[in-house]
Amino acid sequence: MSAPMGKSAARSEAISSSDPATLMDNTKHTTQTTLEEAHIDYAPTTDRLRRSLSARQVQMIAIGGTIGTGLFLGTGKSLATGGPASLLIAYLIVGGIVFLTMLSLGEMAAFIPVAGSFCTFAGRFVDDAFGFALTWNYWFNDAVSVATDLVALQILLQYWTDNFPGWAISLIFWVVLIAANIVTVAVYGEVS
Repeated sequence: MSAPMGKSAARSEAISSSDPATLMDNTKHTTQTTLEEAHIDYAPTTDRLRRSLSARQVQMIAIGGTIGTGLFLGTGKSLATGGPASLLIAYLIVGGIVFLTMLSLGEMAAFIPVAGSFCTFAGRFVDDAFGFALTWNYWFNDAVSVATDLVALQILLQYWTDNFPGWAISLIFWVVLIAANIVTVAVYGEVS
């Protein structure tokens, strides 16, 4: 009876053996040992997103984001300056561009479903630096949009009264926005 062999000796014996059955058994053992040593986990990765918003909530958030406050505040002056035909033509041009962009995003999402926004596709299909820059620009856009919406709220409420200070109404609705983002996803979906 021989002394126990080390792992490298077992590998070299498996390679030098001329018996096919021994070679197959030792190769399986060697491969299994190598994977155990490397601590490689071949379990499929799962995204840990909890999709708690219903389809209705997502659709309403999308409609609210599409309409936006700019449509209500900016349409009046554009309509008075350019007339209804120019407004319709501009809407059709921009709508066509947005439609083609959404088709492209839909194709990418169907081809490679990822747990991320369109910035993930920018990083994957163009460059990581482009995806990084786009993500920060999108965050800055959202941060500025919140401030813009609060100012638009002040302008809208000045139509009815000038007795209430604008900063106070902005502060009240800012606290409401923060509270809506802190609570559960279901409440956020209903508030949005």
